[in-house]
Amino acid sequence: MDRAEGVGLPESVAPSVDLLIASLGGLEVLIALYREADRTWTPDQMASFVRMSPRAARLELERLSARGVADSHELGDDSIFRYWPVDSAHAAHVARIAAAYASRRIEVINYVASGTLRRI
Repeated sequence: MDRAEGVGLPESVAPSVDLLIASLGGLEVLIALYREADRTWTPDQMASFVRMSPRAARLELERLSARGVADSHELGDDSIFRYWPVDSAHAAHVARIAAAYASRRIEVINYVASGTLRRI
């Protein structure tokens, strides 16, 4: 039994989560970006929305940008981020994660948490 099956996550979702998500905070930021795809976010706005520190929100936004699912631009002394997958494959990964999160939230959270613990 692989790790995904052990926590009840659909097998097709695990590679997407492994590719894009490194923490529970990253999961929350990704879902917020996806659900509010027409919106731009500063790290402070994201931090307030998902209830994390601005520093953690910035790190997660930067990580998602580096992984090809967010775009960023400088605006004065701050950065602005938005959901912007680099290609259709990245968009499909995010859609799979979001669909699983909508229907099997606990399983997705458990899978992400188990990966975080494994890395520690």
